[in-house]
Formats: sequence, C-alpha cells, structure tokens
Amino acid sequence: MKMPYGKHKGEEIHTIPKGYLNWMLDNITDLGPDLKQAVEAGLQGKEYTPPTREQRVDAARQDMTARLRARETERILFRVVA
Repeated sequence: MKMPYGKHKGEEIHTIPKGYLNWMLDNITDLGPDLKQAVEAGLQGKEYTPPTREQRVDAARQDMTARLRARETERILFRVVA
C-alpha cells in the first residue's frame, strides 16, 4: 500500500523509515483502518494489501450470520429456562 499523503506520499509504506511510522501512530488520530494496519505492518517490515470489496462483503456476511445465530440461540435458551 502506498502512503496517500505527507512527506512520503506515493512511497510503499513498508519502505518508509520506522521513526516516521511511529510518529504517525502517535500523532495522527484519524488514520483510517486500512492505513493504520498498513503502518503497523510497515513497522514490522511487512507489506499490507487492503482487502478487496468482495472480501469485505464476505466478512460482513459472516459476521452478521454469526450474530443472528447467537441471537437465535439466546432466544431458544431463554424459552427453555422460562
């Protein structure tokens, strides 16, 4: 992932000096989730590729399915106890 702004705009994040990446985490409060993960990976010298739209949608579906199953399980248990 490339740095979207600042002194190192356009550079691959994992190639940016670690001091700058640490400064970003300490001082910029509104880093988006992908940029924050890219900076954290860059501190470990690793590349970060944000998930595709399809991967995000799939993860959201799985999360919603798990929440609905948990809610249904709670309803069933509540009926058994009551």
